[in-house]
Amino acid sequence: MAILAQLASIDNLGILATLEKLAEAYREGRQNPQSPSPFSTLFLKSGLSMRGHILALSADSGPRSVLFLILDPKALEPGDLTYVLVSEIAGVTVHGAAAIVDQLSDGRVARPMGPPPSRGDLTRTLKAMIDELNQIVEGKMAADLNGVPENASAEILNSVSLTIRDLYATLRKLASEELGRQALHEKGFHFSIRVGEEAVVQIQKNQVAISIGVRGAHVERVSRESMRVNIEEFL
Repeated sequence: MAILAQLASIDNLGILATLEKLAEAYREGRQNPQSPSPFSTLFLKSGLSMRGHILALSADSGPRSVLFLILDPKALEPGDLTYVLVSEIAGVTVHGAAAIVDQLSDGRVARPMGPPPSRGDLTRTLKAMIDELNQIVEGKMAADLNGVPENASAEILNSVSLTIRDLYATLRKLASEELGRQALHEKGFHFSIRVGEEAVVQIQKNQVAISIGVRGAHVERVSRESMRVNIEEFL
């Protein structure tokens, strides 16, 4: 598929980076039924292969390992969990990669989308996301779509939907750690998703503007990594 061929221009898609993105996509799929949970096949240097879900990677310190849920009846026992050293992995195949191509590329390649949600639907999704996160951090964060035009195109609306998803995943990850949870509680960020000429994150005090870049027919989103780095700098 042409859309997958665009991944050739992405410079951080080694095995380790792909494993991390697959684990993140699986977590999101568990939290949000609308997010795909990709299957993958691990090929080990021993010649063994196994199909299933990458659930998590161990921390950076020491030899890294993958927690893998086996769903292939031909490999060991289906439904078994196994830990695999990253150093023993020779390759990984991502099945149905088009469904998560935006995550594999940090938003630089857009995945095929269905009919776009309405602006009202997006507003409700954003509010529900912020309400949930405020409960977690016991905070008073807020968010709006005031910078998104009422007559926004389908591609822009889909990009807003994916930006909301990426923002949720970024904040949820920060809120999973005590320091991040405390910082989000104290900062009381106000997030504003808007449309501009450049995909960029701008932060002033507690105001966080996340812009979707639109130039002619080209629509670009802020990568999840850029979103995370910018927000963490102000925590």
